[in-house]
Amino acid sequence: MYWGDTGARVIEEANLDGTNRRTIVTEVGYLYRIDIYGNYLYWTVWAAGGIYRVDRTTGVSSTESSDSRLNSPEDLYILKDLKKNSSNQCSTNGVCYDPISTHSCECDTEFFRKVGKGRGCTEGCPHHVVIVKNVNYTFGYTPAEMFANSIELCGMGDNLLLGSLAERMCKRNLNGGGGIWGEIKLNLCVNYTIAELAEIRVTKENVEAVAEQLSANTIENNWDTNVTIDVIASILEKLTDVGAGKERVTDETVKVVSNMQNAADELFFKKNQSIADTSRIKRSLEAQLASLSDHKGVEKNLAVHTKQYLPDVLNKGIGYFINVTNSGTDIQDEYIHTINEVDTFITENIDSSIFLPPGFLKLNQDQTGSNKIQVSVIVYRTSKLFKSKRLMSNNNTSIGSRVISGTVENVTADGLNEPIRAGYKPVVVS
Repeated sequence: MYWGDTGARVIEEANLDGTNRRTIVTEVGYLYRIDIYGNYLYWTVWAAGGIYRVDRTTGVSSTESSDSRLNSPEDLYILKDLKKNSSNQCSTNGVCYDPISTHSCECDTEFFRKVGKGRGCTEGCPHHVVIVKNVNYTFGYTPAEMFANSIELCGMGDNLLLGSLAERMCKRNLNGGGGIWGEIKLNLCVNYTIAELAEIRVTKENVEAVAEQLSANTIENNWDTNVTIDVIASILEKLTDVGAGKERVTDETVKVVSNMQNAADELFFKKNQSIADTSRIKRSLEAQLASLSDHKGVEKNLAVHTKQYLPDVLNKGIGYFINVTNSGTDIQDEYIHTINEVDTFITENIDSSIFLPPGFLKLNQDQTGSNKIQVSVIVYRTSKLFKSKRLMSNNNTSIGSRVISGTVENVTADGLNEPIRAGYKPVVVS
């Protein structure tokens, strides 16, 4: 900062915090106004009727204007008309501006502004903010052919690093110069084991990150040999308690339950493994679906769909079935069908089906007082999560069919005039 002291007749400067104070000019007279342009400091002296200039870096070569038209000048403004430098020290892809004794570069938007020695413009990607899974990731200006990490680093959750770090490549634009951002890749900040995740206190801030970590840890061939079903069930229950209603948590839970159906049979028959633990996993998934009014998710071994229906849609009941020609085929969205009339509902020659009669609509109105009815449907590719003492005693993990379940939220099926229909065709799942 710069200021004049008319009493001491000096012009001084200092850092903004007041340090490094020094005198630039002495014997300046009764000055009125100071302004800066380039390396020079200008001021007016009312009594002398002149405008003065000094090199503010050296404090020498003070000069006075000789314009006879000046009469007691008070104010002073310098309009900085930055003219383009003909030599263009920015090289290509930018415009060089030269304020008296220095230059700066204004680069085209698709180019990256160099800093420090060798200033200029080079090919690169501009500042960009992108949203992935409802999370903002910010990428700064990046030269071409370089990787960039998002500015947002991994967050802290219960003293442990959680979340995702976004990374992308700035590619060279071969057609028109400049740079083009590549696809974003999300990398887990730290890969925690399932056992370590079980020790984390799940909060609103880290629930999505914990769900993502659990999903990554249950991918095929990524199982911890010491993991047990009850540990996974406990983590899912904590995720449900904190994250119910969050679509991202539900999506990751769907992946976990799908991944578990790829696990080796030994996982389900470990010592002291409780049959109830698989039921806890299914209940967590069902509770998360109940917290969402309209949600669909499809993975290789699992498909879920929850939706609220109006009365006119349910006057003749509602049914769901899955029909796959090849029993070893992964579940896909087009294999799952909805049917709205009991008369056209067919149970033969399909893999799995369930039909909820129209009486559920009246039960819903009587028990909840609402005309809207929420139905959740889950399709399991295998029956590994459906255990019984008979199956456990025979070391058998499959009842030989896909499994489809339907839930009418907040309604107890008591006093129905028509039965709930379900059909299962035995299949061999590879």
